[in-house]
Amino acid sequence: MEPLKNLLLNRSVRLDRFDADYIDDFHFIMKENYNIHTCKRGINDDFDNVCKILTDKSGFQINENTSVEELSKILKDVEWKSVFKPKITPKSAHVKYNYNTIKGWNEIKDKKDIGTINDIQKKYSLRQGADGPGGRTCFSIRFDNEKHNLFSKLNSKSHVLSIGCRWVEEIKYIRNTFNLPNTFGLDLFSKDEEYVKVGDIHKAPFEDNTFDVVYQKNTFNKLYDLRKALDECIRILKPGGLLVSDDCLDYIIGVNPVARSNVTSNDWFISYLKNHIDKVVLNIESPATPPADSLWRNKEGLIVIKIKK
Repeated sequence: MEPLKNLLLNRSVRLDRFDADYIDDFHFIMKENYNIHTCKRGINDDFDNVCKILTDKSGFQINENTSVEELSKILKDVEWKSVFKPKITPKSAHVKYNYNTIKGWNEIKDKKDIGTINDIQKKYSLRQGADGPGGRTCFSIRFDNEKHNLFSKLNSKSHVLSIGCRWVEEIKYIRNTFNLPNTFGLDLFSKDEEYVKVGDIHKAPFEDNTFDVVYQKNTFNKLYDLRKALDECIRILKPGGLLVSDDCLDYIIGVNPVARSNVTSNDWFISYLKNHIDKVVLNIESPATPPADSLWRNKEGLIVIKIKK
């Protein structure tokens, strides 16, 4: 079905998910990439043709009031070849990047229940030394250059959250360096809950409008539903708060049971969050470095968004 291929496969700005294919995310893709919310004709020729073909195939009367969510359900009921899937990391890369050294990898890698997914992430994080010593070196060079501009504008009553923080020392560093005592981490496990709260950002254990800054580094790429997590970030941020994402972008090797989400460009965050953006404060993308890193991803990105509600 050529029109559907054009819509779903010819996108440079996208979110790939290990836990879903493009048919599953069809309604999101129509909104994010094409600003299409209903089946009103005349916005996109390929979309119009998809609506016509689905009307013929399903017998369902698709009209201008039919939502893209309804169209998505019709698509799932029609048989398609599995050409609408994101690139999946090959088994050879699991070995090359040591994913297969996670305990029980062969038994758990194909499971997609939330408990197993979170267990994989905990095991991977611990294997990477998350329970060991560490300090401010956890910040990337990109954010290292910008953090003073960001944190120095806050005060001692401001609240800061670091999602998936690597070490307690990261929280201590922010608290002590910038006089921000209300800085906390959120992770799936914690050695010290005075600094790092136990919880899942997909269902954050915080009240609405709690934080002035929500920051993450290399955590969004491990989430099973990044859109849901971003909705939670918006919920717990105060109006005018800052969402800071510092992450790997555009995986060459595809998505996998560890790196479950692949955002190809910072522009995807802008397209998904557009109704909640007051200002894009920073938007920095750069080629992956050093050369060894560029073998598995194309880019790195830092984006800071001032949100509105």
